[in-house]
Amino acid sequence: MTLHGASRLRQLRTLQFPAAMPAIFTGLQISAGLAVIGAIVGDFFFRQGKPGIGQLIDRYRLSLAYEQMYGLAILAAALGVVVFWFFGWLGRRVVGAWYEPVGRSRNSPHDVGSSDRSRKFVRCEPPLGMERRWQRLLR
Repeated sequence: MTLHGASRLRQLRTLQFPAAMPAIFTGLQISAGLAVIGAIVGDFFFRQGKPGIGQLIDRYRLSLAYEQMYGLAILAAALGVVVFWFFGWLGRRVVGAWYEPVGRSRNSPHDVGSSDRSRKFVRCEPPLGMERRWQRLLR
């Protein structure tokens, strides 16, 4: 079955992939923040190569330099938050204004708890230039 004679690749490129973009960027956002934590924990336990934040935290813990240890812990948390925010920003830039998250409406952008429970999410049609935006990003 085809949609107006479109090939499977064209359907994927113009319909399915743009519809999946919000979920893809949410996954990237969450996994990037957790990857920072995983890298620090891996550095803490496996101690390979040059000392990173994980090795420095352990080194300061063993030498009872708690101010430096807590400073590095705060730095690690801030790095995770910055990476999380960056991928959220990137997702909003790429997806654009045509997608609205669950619970948000166009009339009241700060109204998270909508009284209309039958509407789970709102999707608007992507702008005509969306395909050109993707071609420019994927070059």
